[in-house]
Amino acid sequence: MDFKFSIHNFFNVLITNPPEGIGSFLEREFQYFKVDKLDRINLEIKFVDRIEIPDKSVCLLRDFIYENGTFYFNFSGSTLCVPIKDICKENIVVLSEKRTPVWMIFYVIEKILHIKILEKDFCFFHAAGMIENGKTAVYSSLQSGGKTGWVFRGLRNKAGFFGDDLILVNRSGHVFSYPRRINLNKYHGTSYRRFLESLPISIYIKNRVFVMFLCLLRNLLQFHGAVKRRIDEVIESKNTFRVNVNQIFPDVEIINNKKVDKLIIALKTYTRQQTFEKWELKRNINFMLHNTSNERLAHAEKYMRAFFAYGDDHSFTVRKYIAELMKKEVNTVSRILKKCEVETIIVQH
Repeated sequence: MDFKFSIHNFFNVLITNPPEGIGSFLEREFQYFKVDKLDRINLEIKFVDRIEIPDKSVCLLRDFIYENGTFYFNFSGSTLCVPIKDICKENIVVLSEKRTPVWMIFYVIEKILHIKILEKDFCFFHAAGMIENGKTAVYSSLQSGGKTGWVFRGLRNKAGFFGDDLILVNRSGHVFSYPRRINLNKYHGTSYRRFLESLPISIYIKNRVFVMFLCLLRNLLQFHGAVKRRIDEVIESKNTFRVNVNQIFPDVEIINNKKVDKLIIALKTYTRQQTFEKWELKRNINFMLHNTSNERLAHAEKYMRAFFAYGDDHSFTVRKYIAELMKKEVNTVSRILKKCEVETIIVQH
């Protein structure tokens, strides 16, 4: 079964012949954008049985092979083929073998989207967004800076929802929703506990037993530090659930095309006594650009650095194309921040 997604009708994605697990994951992740028909295709991901890597390819990193403008990734013994030379074109066709980890497919979609929306005078903000009492507020912070908790407080008061981690903003300063699924964990307090209570008892017990087993294993056995850290990561992942916002707030209203009234930039303090001065416009713009860039480069930076270091004609063309779009992003963000109220706040570490 094929899946079709349209991101506000300016970026369309077709997923062809996906394995059941990958298809269901992407359907849940992009549930809000699912459509029956596409008038054009900007990104197509085709799942195939086998991808042949050309003999003349160069291995740039352990899991990253390159040949003539095309990336070949080898994840878990499965090949993913991304023609990076086509990033400048209207349509990109990505090939994947069927055992590629689902998160890598998700990352490919989002990383390409991060770049292509800049052509349309849109950009991502690494931020949460909601509309409350008729006012549109956007809350931006670095990773684990309280974006989801902030938007949850608003949703409990029936605020409208744009997104909890990434939102789309156009050159005119209007916010568009990007309600991908939320990472719900113990730090979200009441919302997390209520979600656990809503789980089928068999799933809840299975999850809790597995977590308790890992905790017991970690505490009883004398593992090397690296092994303990890996166990801690698994425990953390098992305590985190990827959920749609309407699983937590069934009556939530997804909002679109509302002008930003206020941007909040939140920073964590190391001590309660610490304070921050009001930032000037240039510093606010710098924060928003770099904060979003961090999100865009996550899981992709080392591959792009290796590609640019290789230095063939394709790498120079792609680098020039992206550099031009980054200039557009600076202009777009600057224009948005000049037209809305910006407040810098501190939150307790």
